[in-house]
Amino acid sequence: MQKQRDTEKALSLMKKALALLDQVNERGTVAVHLQSAIDAIDDKTVEERQADAAALRERLFPSLKD
Repeated sequence: MQKQRDTEKALSLMKKALALLDQVNERGTVAVHLQSAIDAIDDKTVEERQADAAALRERLFPSLKD
């Protein structure tokens, strides 16, 4: 039970950190890695992670379209 609460708290903090990075228009790879950590905690599939990463990359780096 404690592990679950700690994991939920960590997840909440990571999401807040990601939102703060977004607010200050941080366009480094930190946000991508943080999103990857969030996805890992959420047990997303590889396909879901790839889709999330592509969406995040598009939002952070719109000039780098494939």
